[in-house]
Amino acid sequence: MDYSPELFYFFDQEGFPTRKAVTVTAIAVASFCSYYYANVFTIGDVPKEGKLPQDSQAREKLIESIISWIYGDCASESAFGLHLWEKHPDSEDNRKFDHPDDTCCWGLELTDSEFKAVQDAWVKNDLPLDLFYPTDSQVTIEVPRVPPTNVVDWCFRKLFKVSPMETKKFSPKQWEIEKGTNL
Repeated sequence: MDYSPELFYFFDQEGFPTRKAVTVTAIAVASFCSYYYANVFTIGDVPKEGKLPQDSQAREKLIESIISWIYGDCASESAFGLHLWEKHPDSEDNRKFDHPDDTCCWGLELTDSEFKAVQDAWVKNDLPLDLFYPTDSQVTIEVPRVPPTNVVDWCFRKLFKVSPMETKKFSPKQWEIEKGTNL
């Protein structure tokens, strides 16, 4: 099943321990994986990739060192690439941990039992149980688009037939907050 990050924690909650959440999640997911690929978006940095050690302590240390490298070289706390595969990475189908470039695009593809094990790791590390949610639980609504504020905006919308409605997407926790305050 596909899981998405609960963006409320990563973007809406000030002081959330993002690095800790990334580290704990990566270590927990790595226990189901054999290969990794990591990159940062700075000039001159060479990606790190290879086979994960079979020994759990060595695998954990490697993941911790990769995340230290990412956070040491990254211009942004959420802009980096980190991928963990169950088998050889020739096929995208077995990717378990997929953080291609930004935390909002992050995803996990885990079995129910794997997800439960990752949740256990979050709880043991004082992270929220709902740090990720099943992607199909995302709430999508249509809302009226903000009216044009000037002639250029109005002309652009007419010329390109921009719909008067726009789609907004909410993670489950963001939707709870949205329902309670704005609807």
